Amino acid sequence: MERGQAAQGACANVRVYFSFNCQSLRAHVNDLAIDALVKKMNVLILSETHMGNDEIIDIPNFNFVASFRRNNRPAGGVAIYQNMNTVHYCTNYMDVHVKYNSMFNATVSDIGDICISRCHSGDNQFIIMVAVYISPDKSLRAIRDFLYENLFIYSHDASALLQKKNWKKL
Repeated sequence: MERGQAAQGACANVRVYFSFNCQSLRAHVNDLAIDALVKKMNVLILSETHMGNDEIIDIPNFNFVASFRRNNRPAGGVAIYQNMNTVHYCTNYMDVHVKYNSMFNATVSDIGDICISRCHSGDNQFIIMVAVYISPDKSLRAIRDFLYENLFIYSHDASALLQKKNWKKL
């Protein structure tokens, strides 16, 4: 095998994620559909989607995975989409996220929106993908606390804490 073929094979296994503040997905879905760079992405992590919780906006060549937006908010909202052509798959992890967060008393707050997806690869590995939208004019401390409360459960420390309490390891 030549070096060029080996490099090309290695690049085929690279997963590419794209984070984008779309300021209304409904208004910009056609822009995403024709954008050459977006078409090459494995996963889209979108913020400020302005989507309702029961709303799914179709993006051509992408599967909807998960979304969340706090009630009674005109803006905000986050969503995760996966390219239909990728061999890896993503699943909505919001039910699991809400279950574990309730153990730590983390609740929906006025700080921002968060949406979680668990993405699996072919080699039994997975990553947790998180889309976050932070509302304007929030203090750094409030933002830090919001992220810590919502993401702590995915850390090694949280797994150790749950094991001590004889709960299943995350």
